[in-house]
Amino acid sequence: MARLRDGTFRKYSKRYFGPGFDWRLFKADSHADHVREFMLGSYNAGRTTLLRAQAIAHTHALDARIWPSIDTVVPRWRYDETLGYLTRVMENLAAMDSHGRVVDP
Repeated sequence: MARLRDGTFRKYSKRYFGPGFDWRLFKADSHADHVREFMLGSYNAGRTTLLRAQAIAHTHALDARIWPSIDTVVPRWRYDETLGYLTRVMENLAAMDSHGRVVDP
């Protein structure tokens, strides 16, 4: 499972941050339980926005490596767009089986 995640981190780090970005920094900066949220949030809001939110979380004595901390401090001008997007994607993922097929409710 760790190798699968490493490939995912490499792929998306290169795509969204550029080929010179060290994917291990992105991986180390996020908690394993919240990898998906950080990847989707970064895709939607951008790297700088997420880094700013992590800095704000840190100043509020929150763990900036877990998504619930970011959820509470994400800049309000991005709140509806980013968190709404993330909620919709997570709901869609929850409705799928391990092969990406929609499971009947």
